[in-house]
Amino acid sequence: MSTAVYRIIGLLLGIAVPFLVLWLKLIMFVLFLAVMYAELRKVKFPLSGVYFIGGMLVGSIAAYFI
Repeated sequence: MSTAVYRIIGLLLGIAVPFLVLWLKLIMFVLFLAVMYAELRKVKFPLSGVYFIGGMLVGSIAAYFI
């Protein structure tokens, strides 16, 4: 393929990646809210899942500021 095709593919990927990261952050935030709701309602929920989702949320926030 010509270099122009590679440039177009690179440009499209460069535009798409931040949106993918944003969607992943939104999904993690919704999961985090679901876990907090379950905790407040005293629903039986595996505690390791709470720490996992909390860690993912903290990690995504930290990665945003780095």
